[in-house]
Amino acid sequence: MIQPFRLFATVALAASVPTIARAQATPIHFSVGAGVALPTGDFGNGIDAGYHLAAALSMRAPASPLEFQAEGTFNEFNVSDQFNLGGDEKVRVWSLGANALYHFNPPTSMAGSLYGIGGLGFYNTHDTFSDESDTDLGWNLGGGFRYPLSGFSVYIEARYHYVTNRSVRYVPITFGLVF
Repeated sequence: MIQPFRLFATVALAASVPTIARAQATPIHFSVGAGVALPTGDFGNGIDAGYHLAAALSMRAPASPLEFQAEGTFNEFNVSDQFNLGGDEKVRVWSLGANALYHFNPPTSMAGSLYGIGGLGFYNTHDTFSDESDTDLGWNLGGGFRYPLSGFSVYIEARYHYVTNRSVRYVPITFGLVF
């Protein structure tokens, strides 16, 4: 009677090990984040700090330090009181982009993972005070730290965004979750 039970337990354990390993090395992840967005350079003249929302899908091969990400973001900045023409004027920046992340240590490390991130994208800038909207190419470059928890990870990152053909430059500091 003990032998069939032992055989069943051995087969069940052997079948579950690859499933557990696959679940820990899921190649596709979804992330969401939010935080403060700080205008820089000429864009910072007359524009106050705003907020930032982000959502992304990323893919990383098991045991690879390289991760690829498709991301959508929304940033909103208030126009400073000194330049505000009596209304609630804003500058909004939407972006869709592709990024690459390089993890300096494994993202599954219990100590967390430092990473560099950069990419290209399309940025749509809309000024509510002039009702102008432009879509331009842009790039971003920065870094972050990801810390694994049970079933998901948390991250913090900062990136410099540069929109070509405009004076739009900003640094969002993002806190988020990776599933």
